Order: sequence, then structure tokens, then C-alpha cells
Amino acid sequence: MHPIVEEILKKRPRESNYVFPSTRGGMYSDSTWYYYLKRKLKKLNIDNANLHTFRHTFASWLTMEGITMRKLQNLLGHKKIDITMIYSHLSPHYRETDIYKMPDWKDDKNGG
Repeated sequence: MHPIVEEILKKRPRESNYVFPSTRGGMYSDSTWYYYLKRKLKKLNIDNANLHTFRHTFASWLTMEGITMRKLQNLLGHKKIDITMIYSHLSPHYRETDIYKMPDWKDDKNGG
């Protein structure tokens, strides 16, 4: 857990042992989270997304901001960096912008 998040959670009044307690003060089941997420995504007209999609988005955005793969591996909690690499998708726009960073080969002294 990020230290800032931990500090925020320590400061809030504790009515339950859970960060997001159910109305009865207990823990939500995985299926309950899934149900609420699917309902919200449908309301927003977002198709083909799930909770795991947010994990991939988190990793992709950090990758495009220049985080090292080792740091990302640590944040995602992967034992092997190969798994982390799967999560580090780059947006098509981001990939295309790198092409324009190439030197102008027309000015190459070798006639390129």
C-alpha cells in the first residue's frame, strides 16, 4: 500500500476493520464488487471492461510516464518481470509519437 494512502486511512474514523465496509459493517464479496462495477460500466456505456482492465490501465499509464519496469513490477506485486511486461501496453498514439523523435535521415552525411 502506498504510504500516502496508508496515512489517509489511519486518520479516518474507524467504524469497521474494512476500508469499504458493507452496510452491515462486514466485507463485500468479490461478486458484489463485480456486480457494482458492471452496473456502473453499463451506465457509462463502457463495453468489454472489468476490474482487471483498471490494473492494465494503471500499468500502461505509468509505463508511458517513464516508470521503470522494476518499479512497476514492485507496484503490481509480480514475482517475475515477464508478467509485468504483459501489463505495460502502450497506446497507439504514444507509440506513434516516438517515430517523430527520430533524427531527420535526409541530413545524414552518408546520403541516407
